[in-house]
Amino acid sequence: MRLIIAAAVGTIVVFLWSVLSWTVLDFWSDQIQPLPAEHAAAVTDAASKVPASGAYEFPGRPDADRSVEPAERDAAKRTWHDAIRSGPAGVLLVHPGGFEPAGSSRLFRNFFLEFAGAILLAVMLGIASRAGAGYAGRLGVGAAAIAFAVVAGVLVPGNLMVHPSGWTRALAGDMILGWGLALFVMAAIVRVPRRSGRYARS
Repeated sequence: MRLIIAAAVGTIVVFLWSVLSWTVLDFWSDQIQPLPAEHAAAVTDAASKVPASGAYEFPGRPDADRSVEPAERDAAKRTWHDAIRSGPAGVLLVHPGGFEPAGSSRLFRNFFLEFAGAILLAVMLGIASRAGAGYAGRLGVGAAAIAFAVVAGVLVPGNLMVHPSGWTRALAGDMILGWGLALFVMAAIVRVPRRSGRYARS
């Protein structure tokens, strides 16, 4: 029961932090800049013509058709690499049909995803507690879990996909602050009560 309570409280903390940091406090708003007005129409027109929602890279990589001569494929790949180096280059996340900017379904989905994450964190804290870790030890385990999530889920893909450094810092900072706040509360809730008498924990 302690795990469920800890996960529920942790989820509320993380969810409220997300709302505050992205809307009220406006911590990360400067990491998503609007396109200059003189170019926005052209980009919107191009994005409306993609076949479906997805991630689209530009310049597009050459076709890996095996029927083409290897020398021709290599030449096409070199041309593509040169085009990426000289720019512009990037990845567009496109929804040609649009989406609801503040949809309640997305917020509910996010809440339940955060609850799933909080359950996993609570389980790790519970295991640490049963292994004899005190509050400081549980904080250490939780901090390691958050650090792993930031490295594996933000820094690694950010490096591979060449995300702008400011955007990567915003995602990492939001995760560290939000889940860090939740961790302080969850680590206090998830603990194995000390037993008295002959079965007392040493």
